[in-house]
Amino acid sequence: MFRTITSHLSALIIAFVALLTFTGISYAAEPYENEANDAINEVEELMADLTQLIEDADEAGIYVSYAEDALDDATDLYEDAVAEDASEDWEDAIPLAEEAIEILEDAIDDLEDELAADAKEAIEYAEILLEAAEEALDDTDKDDLDYDDASERFDLAEELFDDAEDAFDDGDYDEAEDFAEDAADMAEEVFDELDLDMEDYLEEEDESEDEDEDEDEDEDEDEDEECKYCKNTEKESDKKEVKPTSETAMLQAKIEKLQQLIALLTQILALKAQL
Repeated sequence: MFRTITSHLSALIIAFVALLTFTGISYAAEPYENEANDAINEVEELMADLTQLIEDADEAGIYVSYAEDALDDATDLYEDAVAEDASEDWEDAIPLAEEAIEILEDAIDDLEDELAADAKEAIEYAEILLEAAEEALDDTDKDDLDYDDASERFDLAEELFDDAEDAFDDGDYDEAEDFAEDAADMAEEVFDELDLDMEDYLEEEDESEDEDEDEDEDEDEDEDEECKYCKNTEKESDKKEVKPTSETAMLQAKIEKLQQLIALLTQILALKAQL
């Protein structure tokens, strides 16, 4: 009878260990699979984004050959990653997809910068005119007959400027440029209504900016002088925190499973000793 119980208990232990081992392997593989699939999906989204940007840039007469080359390189990596994923070689699929993501993101950033350049310049110019127009209004007596008309034009200019910024944030760069140019035109009308020379106020803006730059340079020089003899005592704290990689996470998961297995086996062996 005792031998029968012992035999059954041993068989139970073997089956239990096999079950836990299989579960541990599945558990360890699942994060790799999920990470690979997520990376591949991200590549697909970025490829679609870059394709659209290339079309927009080409229509705008922007040089796109480098972006097309980047798309070709990313496509090759994507196809390799998909093949590895289909073979369940998820650990090999992940770095391929990540490399494709990096290539695509760099190309998208570069192309967006070029597409946004004209709109950004128009917005910056409109902002300068708005600041000058606001200063002109501040210098004008509100009882002046032309003040109300000038103020209305200034309000319209601000609304157009806000529309330009919103369009820019949405990636509608052509629309943003149009709004910014309209805002600048409306700001110029403020000076026309007040019969003031806009250039006088623009020169004041330039002088103010130069003074601000000089103050910033002086502050930087003072800080450098103060820290000339400072000791670098924070080298360790400046080091970047190392984030655990997916491999580290997998290893930790396996260790936890093994610890659980050891605890369960200890309990089973203790039960066996009592029989």
